[in-house]
This record gives sequence, structure tokens and C-alpha cells, in this order.
Amino acid sequence: MFVAEAKGAGGAHLFGAPEAPRTIVLFTDFECPYCARLDTRLRQLTAKHEDVRVVLRNHPLPMHAHARLAAKAAIAAEAQGALAPFAALLFANQSALDRASLIAYAARAGVDAAQFERDLDAPRPSAA
Repeated sequence: MFVAEAKGAGGAHLFGAPEAPRTIVLFTDFECPYCARLDTRLRQLTAKHEDVRVVLRNHPLPMHAHARLAAKAAIAAEAQGALAPFAALLFANQSALDRASLIAYAARAGVDAAQFERDLDAPRPSAA
């Protein structure tokens, strides 16, 4: 994790005030149990401190079978403005990160299902 004073730290806005002067750049893997615990702690931190925001950089680890697809799904959810609720669903359901589950989580996060599936099937993600 890297804390930056500059707003141009890069990454997709995850939570916290979008214009906060302090940025935590979070490199995460949605299948990592330690990352799930950190997500909870960072959500608590940003709820208490309005001067902090968290931006996400996907870093799927090779030993996690579903991490790359989950990262791509997060990018698809972010394209529709639903990264924070979608990421919370991924961390809460780490044992079910297969394609069908990701599509179900997207629906629960309120994204357009057809667009989400098109983005999930695209050869290259467009963000984060």
C-alpha cells in the first residue's frame, strides 16, 4: 500500500471523498483473504477521515485461480460507476468468483448486465 499526497496517484476511485487531499493507492487481489480484511479496515478509515480516499490498482496474484477474472470484472463494474459495491461483494464472496457468480454480483451492485458481460468478454479491459 502506498499513501500519496498528490491526487494524480492513478487507479480507479474506490471509496472515500473523490477530491480528498490524501490518497491511498491499494494494490489488491480479490481472492486474497488479507486483502479482504484490509478492504474492511480502509472502508472504516475513510468513513472516519474525510481527507482520505482510496484508489484501486488490480494486482491479481498467479496462485489465485479466479483473481484475474475478478479483476477484469471489477474494471467492468468501475466503468459503470459501481466499483465500491461490487468490490465489497467480491471480498464478501471470495469462495465464489466464477463467471456466473461475478455476473450475479454485478446485478446486485446495480450495473447493466448486458454491458457488464460485454466488458467482461472484451479482450482488454479499459481501466484500472
